[in-house]
Amino acid sequence: LRNIHYAKTIKILNILSNGGAYMQPPVIVIEYDELTLSDIGKGTLVEITFETEYRMNLDSHIRDVWIAIGVLCGLGIILALIQTCIWHSRAGKQIIDLGTIGKFLLYIIHIVGTIFFIVMVGVSLWWLIFFKRPGSAFLVIPTSIQQTSFTVLVVVTFILKSLDILHIIIRQSNIDIFFMDWEKPKSNDITDVSVWRTYFVANEYSELQTFRRVNSTFHIIAVLFFLKVINLENVATAQPGTNLFPSSSNYNADYNGILRVGIAFSMWLATALVQYLVYVIFYQRFVEDRIINFIDLCSVSNISVFILMDNQYGYYIHGRSPHGITDVDMKEMMINLERESQANSGRRGLETNSDDQIFIIKVDRPVRSQYDLLLRSYQHRILTRVNKKIEERESEILLVSYRGLNEFLCAFINRSLPTYPYTIRHRNLFENLLNCEFRTANTSELLDHTESLFLIDHDRNFSKTIFAGYENSLFIWNTATFLFVDYFASNYVLAAIITYLLNLIAVQIRQSLGQQNLAKKTLIPKSFLI
Repeated sequence: LRNIHYAKTIKILNILSNGGAYMQPPVIVIEYDELTLSDIGKGTLVEITFETEYRMNLDSHIRDVWIAIGVLCGLGIILALIQTCIWHSRAGKQIIDLGTIGKFLLYIIHIVGTIFFIVMVGVSLWWLIFFKRPGSAFLVIPTSIQQTSFTVLVVVTFILKSLDILHIIIRQSNIDIFFMDWEKPKSNDITDVSVWRTYFVANEYSELQTFRRVNSTFHIIAVLFFLKVINLENVATAQPGTNLFPSSSNYNADYNGILRVGIAFSMWLATALVQYLVYVIFYQRFVEDRIINFIDLCSVSNISVFILMDNQYGYYIHGRSPHGITDVDMKEMMINLERESQANSGRRGLETNSDDQIFIIKVDRPVRSQYDLLLRSYQHRILTRVNKKIEERESEILLVSYRGLNEFLCAFINRSLPTYPYTIRHRNLFENLLNCEFRTANTSELLDHTESLFLIDHDRNFSKTIFAGYENSLFIWNTATFLFVDYFASNYVLAAIITYLLNLIAVQIRQSLGQQNLAKKTLIPKSFLI
């Protein structure tokens, strides 16, 4: 006898079948090691491991997940086709070109990314709930090979939603926007009108571009508080039952990636919902509503905002003051506001005896053509570098071009141009459900005249020009980023830091590109945009 064999590792494999309805006889796997006779009596310590592992055939579950993804993606392609048709009409296109195909692909990226996200968090929550539930075994943690499909979901979701956010930033940063000044000069000198009101409104809009109802920094801190301080991270251990504060003497199982995704998403969703409801129910009503404040500022400044997100589709904020002149001293401004509060003056709405100031607009081709013609006359000069002497002359020409565009839009809104009529109406039920306008450019061409359309916007769709209008997409992207990093790093703190940095980069890019676009489209020097 030279060596003594001992059981180094004892593993009991329990295989569940038929959804956990019954369990097959366990399989015991023993790994042996040996000690020499010389080791005996020397106090040699050996480590013996005892493991119990549960397995089950998850092929049907994985197949069901991919079937669900396939069905939802099929419906998503149909939805993307509908959205592309709506965009095609709003862009005033007559044929299907590369731009239309590209837009269709971007809609697919948005929808498929959302589908993958929903399936990913749905699977993780399902596993978290049924694996952690007390009682009989129903579900087991998948092996690394079985978890491959879930890994694909995590990676694809992050990539698609990142592309979606990039598309939103580029789209919002290339809108056509113009601040219409309704102020009339007090004398015959047209240069008597102050430009500071326009600059002030432009700066407020510039700050509003990255506004969100859910504060991302507070959101990330709150999620970390629940996961790391309250120790909800321990819910993601690969063992049934939960002990938030285990002692070092107890056995602590490793974390599982699927369960970490499930508990992390739960915290992201809960904290976002609480913050959003507090903002909408309390803060927005009793403290400050930044969007309404901006509209009020437009009325006080006598400035309207004309926005075209697509070639023939956009939004109009009617900021014409019922008092006619707003470039006044403090005393007269307070008197005007007092008269307005007591209903002793006109109302702020575009129509008589109306308070409707926000509109979804769909302009016809002649309006868009005239807008482009007037816009191009000074945009070209903004991009042209000239010497100082010629630049002074160019500035005068630019000012004339600006006034021409301002006068055209004011006359268009005033219905002073018979060749550019428009109709004001409410959206009907189907237009609200489908977020579209049934009258297309082709329909107008069948008539003897073309007519623009102003739809009263009670839902503040104008916010689609800023981050607040894509709160859901930004929430999904932030969450997908956090889950993606933690899934591979198993570190919630690192995931929070990277999520914060990527969100900060997106905000800075949006702010920078937005200011460049404002300076380019509104004739406001970028140095005046804070």
